[in-house]
Amino acid sequence: MKRREALQMVGVMMGGLLVTPALADIVEGRRALPTTSAKLVFDQPTEDLIAEIADVIIPTTADSPGAKAAGVGPFLNVLVSDCYPKEYQERLQNGLARVDRETKAVYGKSFKDASLEQKTNILKLEEANAYADRKAGVKEAPFWFTIKELSMFGYFTSEIGATQALSYEYVPGRYEGCTPLKPGQKAWAT
Repeated sequence: MKRREALQMVGVMMGGLLVTPALADIVEGRRALPTTSAKLVFDQPTEDLIAEIADVIIPTTADSPGAKAAGVGPFLNVLVSDCYPKEYQERLQNGLARVDRETKAVYGKSFKDASLEQKTNILKLEEANAYADRKAGVKEAPFWFTIKELSMFGYFTSEIGATQALSYEYVPGRYEGCTPLKPGQKAWAT
């Protein structure tokens, strides 16, 4: 082994030793994600709007809590702030503002204050517009498809989504790539 390779390996090992306890704390929930509100794209009312929309898409059922309980709003704020380009963030901002603006125009109140039926009607309108845009050949992904996909991703990767909405086996011990489901059985998280 050459001296340079040995130094690189020692550097990697030292970095791993320093980072491992912090990652373990984050994974086990003892420490919050290392982010500040100054880095986040969405302000608190917009984050709340994301949570409201996600909760209409994935509501609380008898079997599992909904998207709001799973923390989809704060998760998507961090995800979009840290991982998506500015252009994409602006499209989401514009789509969220449009949903709230349309709710005020139709029902005279914000999306957050609207009833579940009113919220559902507004989101059905968004969906119809998204399909119309797709049919018309609009190149950029419609807001509705984006927020729906992100909400589902945020929910089903959360603890609530993975363990209560989906079937979950803590230590599977084996891999079964194709398992037939019984009628009414939840899809597998693991």
